[in-house]
Amino acid sequence: MRELIKTSRTLTHGTALRGAAAFVIVLEKFAGSKIKPGTISRTITIFLLNFFLFRLCRFWKITDYYIEYGGIMRTILVILLLSTTLFANEFIKKADSLRAHRADNFNPETLIADSTNVNPAIDLLKKAVETTEGKEQEEAVWKLLRTYYFKGYYCTDNSDMKQLIYDQGKELGEKFLEKYPESPGINVWTAILWGVWGEEHGIVAAATSGVAGKMRDYCEKAIEVDPEWSNGAAYRILGRLHFKAPNIPFVLGWPDNDDAIENLEKARKIDPDNLFIKQVSRRNTL
Repeated sequence: MRELIKTSRTLTHGTALRGAAAFVIVLEKFAGSKIKPGTISRTITIFLLNFFLFRLCRFWKITDYYIEYGGIMRTILVILLLSTTLFANEFIKKADSLRAHRADNFNPETLIADSTNVNPAIDLLKKAVETTEGKEQEEAVWKLLRTYYFKGYYCTDNSDMKQLIYDQGKELGEKFLEKYPESPGINVWTAILWGVWGEEHGIVAAATSGVAGKMRDYCEKAIEVDPEWSNGAAYRILGRLHFKAPNIPFVLGWPDNDDAIENLEKARKIDPDNLFIKQVSRRNTL
């Protein structure tokens, strides 16, 4: 009789635990739909849910079941959390590998690069952006912006296609600058994408959209945060901007050749072997 009661209690406790575990799993799925994997908030959520399960087990005096089954559940959850970050890092690594072959099958006659390796890199970086937070996401974003630039500038000569790609890039950059305003990479590549967007849309559209001012502000922010990022890229862009942007009194009065030289000189000190800087230095010497 005692064995029968013990067996019955065990089955009841097991059913209760499975019910509680199912409830937690449902909540975890809800949390997963609202909170991105690999984030601190998701980790905390899962910890709290498992703590709730543990409290239920203590209430029913079946902590041994929690240790046996809940421990397995926690282990699986930790593996899943770690795997999302590892997968995201793998996405970035694979995208970097594809980028190394971005100029493969370059057509010397049309000067157009094949997008065979570029499009998969974009897809991988999008996945990385969607599944990460913090530094990993920031890196994935600026690398995605860089890839958009390459695709638009080198992989097509169709103006409409270029405009579409640049639109996607600059909108993505501005979206994530709200989240990572101190990111030198996102600031620099958003400035670059605004620049090529302005070139493609023409002087009037660039002027009415304030392209020059946006580029200046993004570059100055990148310099403020990390002036040596990407070998002084922000200084190079800002220097070229001062050279190329027209000085229009009462409209666009800040572009200045002296400021251009100053910024390019700072870029040269950071990266004296840069080809563009060498060309500018040679012209000034001549």
